[in-house]
Amino acid sequence: MSDKKKIFLVAGGTGGHVFPCVATAQVLVEQGHDVTWVSDERGLKYQSHWPNNQIIKTPVLSSNNKAKFMLSLKFSFIKSFIKILKEKPDIIVGFGGYPSLPMMLAAQALGKKTIVHEANATLGKANALLGKRAHHVAVSFPSGHIKAVLTGNPIRPDIAALADKEHKFQNNKVNILIYGGSLGAQVFNQIVPQAFEKLTFKERARFSIQQQVVNDNARTALEKEYQDMGLEALLLPFIEDMPNALDNADLLMARSGASTVAEVTCAGRPAIFIPYPFHEDRQQYTNAKFVEKAGGGIIIDENDGEHTAAQKLYEFLKDLPDLEKMGKASKSLGKPKAAWTFAELIIKTA
Repeated sequence: MSDKKKIFLVAGGTGGHVFPCVATAQVLVEQGHDVTWVSDERGLKYQSHWPNNQIIKTPVLSSNNKAKFMLSLKFSFIKSFIKILKEKPDIIVGFGGYPSLPMMLAAQALGKKTIVHEANATLGKANALLGKRAHHVAVSFPSGHIKAVLTGNPIRPDIAALADKEHKFQNNKVNILIYGGSLGAQVFNQIVPQAFEKLTFKERARFSIQQQVVNDNARTALEKEYQDMGLEALLLPFIEDMPNALDNADLLMARSGASTVAEVTCAGRPAIFIPYPFHEDRQQYTNAKFVEKAGGGIIIDENDGEHTAAQKLYEFLKDLPDLEKMGKASKSLGKPKAAWTFAELIIKTA
């Protein structure tokens, strides 16, 4: 293609940064652009998802030890500076995380065009710094940032495709999908059985559960609890086929990371969110609040304590609201074309 662009996509090594980067790359590669991924050692474990073999490894940056962090940052900045001078990309796009800093800072020092993408409702520290000199700050939620462009959070095509499928909700039989991300979430294993225990046998018969439980011992114990309650449940260490699991679900129970919120709203499923409570900026709580305000989900605060959380879950399950109405509210926030929208912004800016 005559207007082929050379693009560096830079993402920190967690799934929340990597997967929006991968989804965007897939679109750009399909359009014929020259795309290179820059990440740290943690990010490279996801390289099987990358659409080509153009990958640059950046040194891992430790944010815990300030001296090591600054030394690592300086070394990686120099390395990135030289790489940009040699490769001459048209634009460098950052998806957040400390490992994105050296390449993005080097790009801005050289006067290269840059865009940062923020998956969460609140800007992360790296993106807040980089956004000051970036051409655009692409956001997944409405934002008051002066450079904000609302693109949505890019998600993989097989989940984006769920936006075009109509789902039949039946309140007399509800399939619940429960997962806490790649590491799982112990809180689900604690409060879910407590909540179901308070329901009558007849009320429990309305539900079937598919749940991710990473730990083998915890999974065995939970299987017995559900069996003793007469609950239909499938417990897995990892949910391999998330598009199919989400397609079959009537109700989701999960953390509220940016990718999870993007996927559940794209599919148009009601959600029970239990935000991860240990982020300084409470980013997952802010993500979930957008869905709750629209009527597409509820928030259960882990900080309220296990008993209170279980009680709130019980009350929701006992007097189940109109799931179809909640699903429509959730879907109204979905942006299944986010990867294409963001790719278009990148090319226009380059």
